[in-house]
Amino acid sequence: MDASNLTYEMLQERPHACDVCGKRFKKGNQLRQHLIIHKPPDKRPYSCYICERTFNRSHHLKLHVIAHTKQSPYRCEICGRGCNQMSNLRRHLQTHESERNHACEYCGKTYVEETTLQKHLLKHTQKSIYQCDSCDKTFFKAGNLEKHALVHNTDRPYMCTICNKGFVRE
Repeated sequence: MDASNLTYEMLQERPHACDVCGKRFKKGNQLRQHLIIHKPPDKRPYSCYICERTFNRSHHLKLHVIAHTKQSPYRCEICGRGCNQMSNLRRHLQTHESERNHACEYCGKTYVEETTLQKHLLKHTQKSIYQCDSCDKTFFKAGNLEKHALVHNTDRPYMCTICNKGFVRE
């Protein structure tokens, strides 16, 4: 089979193409669903009440809010660690199955992956330059400090009519 036949068959199998990125889909509704990802942030329908980040899908917003609130609906049966997503739990489970050959020279903590160790080493070698004015916490990134600062915000004018919990944003 030559390349022209392959291209023709692909077009037949996935006739709906995204004008923005070229990705192809079997059905028109799949293309319409995909087009949502190309919306600019200010046009996305779902907004986080904590940090104002916007999302195209309600499911993605739910996962994001879980990360803010430190909820952990998925628990490791081996060590009890909680994860906010099933994919994170699967990744965590690999740490029990794999050798932890990468040890921190400062504190001895061990990791399965070299990249995770490198990220951890920054805590020992890099100075935290962003300090919270309300508590002792420090951060490597300004964005993380900004998100953290919201925990000190006591002004929560938007009340849920069901649970009476207050929120920063409507």
